[in-house]
Amino acid sequence: MIRFLLATLILFLTNILFGQVDWTVSANAKSVPAGVPFTITYSLKNSRGSNFKGPVFRNLKKLSGPRMMQHSSFVNGKSTFSIEYTYEVVAQKTGVFPLPKARITVNRKEYQTANLAKIEVVKGQVTSAAGSEKDPVILEVNISDTVAVVGQPIDFEILMHTLRSEVDFQVKRAPDFDPFYREENQNRINRVFRQVINGQTYYSKVLGHFTLYPQQEGEVKMASYNMLVQMATANQPRRRGFFDFGPRNYESFNVSSKPILLKVKPLPDGAPATFSGAVGSLDISCRADRTILTTDEGVILELKIFGSGDTKQIQAPEILSNDSLEVYPAKLKTERQEERSWGVEKVKIYEYDILPKYPGEYLIDPTFVYFDTDSLRYVTKSCQPIRMRVSQGSARSVQKATQPVIDDGLAPLVEVGKTSSLPGPGLSPGLAWSLFGSIGLGMLGMVGYRIYLDNLPEEDLIQMRKDAAQNVALTQLATAKGFLDSGGVRDFYESLSTSMYRYLVDKLQLDHADLNLSDIREILTNRSVPEEFILKFEELIQNAQRAIYGGSNAQEGMSDQYEAARNWIMLMEKWFQQKG
Repeated sequence: MIRFLLATLILFLTNILFGQVDWTVSANAKSVPAGVPFTITYSLKNSRGSNFKGPVFRNLKKLSGPRMMQHSSFVNGKSTFSIEYTYEVVAQKTGVFPLPKARITVNRKEYQTANLAKIEVVKGQVTSAAGSEKDPVILEVNISDTVAVVGQPIDFEILMHTLRSEVDFQVKRAPDFDPFYREENQNRINRVFRQVINGQTYYSKVLGHFTLYPQQEGEVKMASYNMLVQMATANQPRRRGFFDFGPRNYESFNVSSKPILLKVKPLPDGAPATFSGAVGSLDISCRADRTILTTDEGVILELKIFGSGDTKQIQAPEILSNDSLEVYPAKLKTERQEERSWGVEKVKIYEYDILPKYPGEYLIDPTFVYFDTDSLRYVTKSCQPIRMRVSQGSARSVQKATQPVIDDGLAPLVEVGKTSSLPGPGLSPGLAWSLFGSIGLGMLGMVGYRIYLDNLPEEDLIQMRKDAAQNVALTQLATAKGFLDSGGVRDFYESLSTSMYRYLVDKLQLDHADLNLSDIREILTNRSVPEEFILKFEELIQNAQRAIYGGSNAQEGMSDQYEAARNWIMLMEKWFQQKG
């Protein structure tokens, strides 16, 4: 009973790790003069919140708010949702002040914004339209590191600061990014805010924001940006609307940023044998779809790698099979990136199919090695260990007397498959030899089976996955049935949609990058799958997504959705078999 409660607690904690609430606060300015209004926005992403508790303004005076706005979209099968609460405030005295905290409730738990964002209030008045002609336009490049190692993520940002808001520009020269693998962060581009530079208020605009990953060691000299900027001249009336086409006068400025010298070092010696090349600031977490099972069943282990880093270099940690557990090669389930208050978080999720051969208790404890750019050393991360309790199923399996501890991520905890004790002082010689002979034959059989799997051609392994697709999907769907019985709406629909996607991935050997509704429709259509099957798949997935992101707690229709998903998997399997 204690082990069961411990396993349940571990699953609960890992579920928390996998589902993070993104509740942040930001301002539309980094620095403002005293007496100049600015806005503060509290934002909740991809969660449904309630009972919003506004901030207490101690160093700031509230002028208006909160003004609430909701944003939602549903594109290519992916749903996003956010809610914002905005205040207009003003500061009367100078200093650096943290943005006040606010609270909101998500899934009956209250969350508070972090006390990280700050606003700088400086002396001075709002710069007049004429401003100072000393620096009417400033071009600035910010880079997070000028000394880095190969593969280290580097933030690169180009900003334009102007005294007036009406500007246009043309890039005449840009740095050469060839020595880098580059990712553009679209969500940060064109963001406009105000800040004080050298005592003057500027309109600042983010023209470009990239994450750079150096691909080779050496010194890299990045050329400066050069731009032609046109800015509305002073003392002109502001436009009164979209259809105000009155004549405007502009001044032209040719501006350049400063060049940047970046030194890239090789990764240090001493990398562990299991290091696959991942560099950044990363972490892992694990969860299993079940921890109590029989030898007739399998476990789907989900391993999540997340943080900042080059996801191209992240490989699935290897979990080796042993003579008690059969572990199939990892499959990439999800690869995505998510906007966080501190930047862009990369996420990779792998799935492992694990089949126990014998009853007993097992500990699953995978590890992941990467080079940490904060501590500049190789780091080994471990999951919260997952304990499995396996009982004997209906199928016969070879019994074992003891299990050795093998340091490969899968270690039996106790002796398993013991025979019951016999009366008398001990075993007769004949019975003992018979028992040892049975054990030896069983071990030889397992070694032979392992050699057989290792020598199977790749096409045979693929065929094995195709043949097992229905059973694996229905095993995953059985997890949804458990949530159906317990009333876990979100978990139910996540497991249901995962089982349907999993069936298509195994049956059709799809890349996880293809797993959106439009791509799946195209794939199934090209394979002549009947339209009614495609429509039913889309209907079930869209219903699941609406339930997951819609925040509904209603359980009506869940049983029907479960039966429909189960029937869809079995009908699809029957159709594939008939088609041959």
